[in-house]
Amino acid sequence: MKAVLLTGPCTNDPYLSESRKRRSASLIEVVTDSGLVGIGETYAGYFCPELVSGIVEFFKPILVGQGTSNLSALWERMYHCGNFWCRAGLGAAVLAGIEAALWDLKGKEAGLPVYELLGGRKHDRLDSYATGGPSNYPKGKLKAKIDYYLSLSQSFA
Repeated sequence: MKAVLLTGPCTNDPYLSESRKRRSASLIEVVTDSGLVGIGETYAGYFCPELVSGIVEFFKPILVGQGTSNLSALWERMYHCGNFWCRAGLGAAVLAGIEAALWDLKGKEAGLPVYELLGGRKHDRLDSYATGGPSNYPKGKLKAKIDYYLSLSQSFA
């Protein structure tokens, strides 16, 4: 298991790029002996990618040699080993990325998309969500920003 840290151009979003030119992300890879790889992303990579690797290494011994048959038990073990520092914030964010990688791995092992493992599709359509960073703009610019995001959501309708 390892963290993969990425940094690159932030976005083509004209509003978000005003405040940030580059963006970081942290992916977590869980690799099996057979070479299968599960990938998860942690939101912590957006804010402090340099700290993710150490936390992934902390949890690694808990997962080595374990299968994906009981992800709830693995999550519980990691959560309790993280004790107080893993209940919120950075620890919990990295734990969520590891869990996503484990689910991805389990889906690949089963030859199924993860949503099928979680009970199947529940909706034919989902509302979209957009965020563009700071919104302390004057009302006219804020309206233009909202209109921009609404125009993007129409392309998915």
